Amino acid sequence: MSSNANSGSGNLSLVPVFEGVGYSTWATSMRAALLMGNSWRACNTPQPAATHDDYNAWNEANNKAQGAICLRVSEEIRQHLFSLNSAKEMWEYLSTTYGNP
Repeated sequence: MSSNANSGSGNLSLVPVFEGVGYSTWATSMRAALLMGNSWRACNTPQPAATHDDYNAWNEANNKAQGAICLRVSEEIRQHLFSLNSAKEMWEYLSTTYGNP
């Protein structure tokens, strides 16, 4: 993968495709990739108002994070994520559904 393909999400090739088992290991790797790509903040902060100074930067991080997450989950899991509106919602869904209580 070229460095350009990884610019928004760290190095995704190092993150295994999540298929519903081993969430904790996957989440740790995925978070590291999102941190490297400066898009993790979209997974842990709510969307700011469109008029907020930070909106464009958050929106860019959100788009990168959503794409990265969708690329590193199985097709079956991805189908559940498409209805969600943000990387934060995706991350919370995955954590709630597959994480340990």
